[in-house]
Amino acid sequence: VTANEVGEQTLERLLVVVAGSAPLSAGHHDGPTYNNDGVPAADGIFSTSWDVEVDVPIPSVRRVTVEVRWRDYGRDRTVKLTTLRS
Repeated sequence: VTANEVGEQTLERLLVVVAGSAPLSAGHHDGPTYNNDGVPAADGIFSTSWDVEVDVPIPSVRRVTVEVRWRDYGRDRTVKLTTLRS
């Protein structure tokens, strides 16, 4: 599994969550870590988090940005995916 796939999975999960629930409240949220198979694991290599901005870019819309972090050949790597949802 790739970091992009982990990010897409996280975004897809957030798209079905009720808008007023805790995972979609404004602010920063730490998510689970995932192993090479894309399965949540305490010792996973991909760390996830997301930020939610409310009423951005217009009222009643949330901008959700998922960040996936990992180390590759000794270097920190990051990919970010953003979507809008009502």
